[in-house]
Order: sequence, then C-alpha cells, then structure tokens
Amino acid sequence: MERQPAAQDHRMNQAERLREHYRARPRSLLVRLSVVLLLGATALTWASGVLQPGELWLPRRKENLVRFVTQDALPDPIREGQGLQGLWAWFLKAWSTEAASATWATLQIALVAAALAALAGTLVAPLVARTLAHPDPYGAPGPTGWRWRTLGSMARLVCVLARALPELILAWVLLAILPSPLWAAVLALAIHNGGILGRLFGETLE
Repeated sequence: MERQPAAQDHRMNQAERLREHYRARPRSLLVRLSVVLLLGATALTWASGVLQPGELWLPRRKENLVRFVTQDALPDPIREGQGLQGLWAWFLKAWSTEAASATWATLQIALVAAALAALAGTLVAPLVARTLAHPDPYGAPGPTGWRWRTLGSMARLVCVLARALPELILAWVLLAILPSPLWAAVLALAIHNGGILGRLFGETLE
C-alpha cells in the first residue's frame, strides 16, 4: 500500500522536473525570425501563382507517368518479352562490362571520402565544441578570450557552409580545379560529410 503513493510522488517529481526543463529551454530570436520568414515566403510563393498544383493532374502528366512505369523503367528484355531468362542474361552482360567496375569505383570513392570526412570531423570537433574551445574548459566558468571565440565561431561557420553545400555543387566546382573527376567526387563527399560529422562530434564533446 505504501509503494503506490511513493510511485505517484516519483512520477510527479519527474513531471515537475520536465516542466522546469521546458521553462528553462533556450529561446533563440534568430530561430523564431527564421521560422516566420520561411512561413511568410512560402505563403507569398503560393499566393503569387508561380506554383500551379492543377498541372500535376493534367492528362499529359498521367500519360507520362504511365509510359515511365510501363516502358521507360523496365529493362529491355522485359519490354521485348524475353522473360526472366533474358533479364538474367542482360544483367550478367551489364555487370561484366560496366556495372562491376562502376560499383567497385563507387565503393572506393565512398570509403576514401568517409575516412577523410571522419578525420576532418575529428580535427574540427574540439573547436566546434563550446566547452573545449575555452581557455579553461574544466575550470570555473568565466569570460572567454576573443581569440577562442573567433576560432570557435569560424569552425562552426565552416561546418555550416560545408554541410549546406550539396555534394553535386561541390563536385562541379572541384571538377573545374582538379584534373581527376574521381578526386573531385571524393573531396566533395568528404567536405560535405566532414561538416556534418564535425558538428555532430562537437555536440557530442559538449
């Protein structure tokens, strides 16, 4: 009989702590303004008439969808009525001529890019973490020097820009600089995912 009131008190204490955490949550004016601007821009775009939802249901759109599903998306052996045997032969031919080498090249690009992204994220994470980018991270809290603040802000800005730029855009830019398209793809993936990992590692350190 005594356990039930104790359990209720425990749940009430937990609920009160949750309410305290909710009331003490950080409030960012920038985030609120961004949400308002985003909603306003969306409403303005919708009201301007640039988007025409009715065009999605035109007969021509429906014909294109049916043609894609029934013809364009099907391999040649299926369209020609050769069945599963013809499909298997077509797959083996495509795999031996192009698909195997392309798959291996893609795997190599992904592995090298992942390793570089992990290395970049590990190196930048101490600067991204506000608790470590401090002259005395384990001491009493105090004013942070402007050099540490500037360095940490620059590191966080680099991570934001790196993960905001799509890999395809980075690859096109690097392709104009680097002689090898493979290294352009590797560095594009590494830069983008390095920004993501740097931010995640920094938050983990915090």
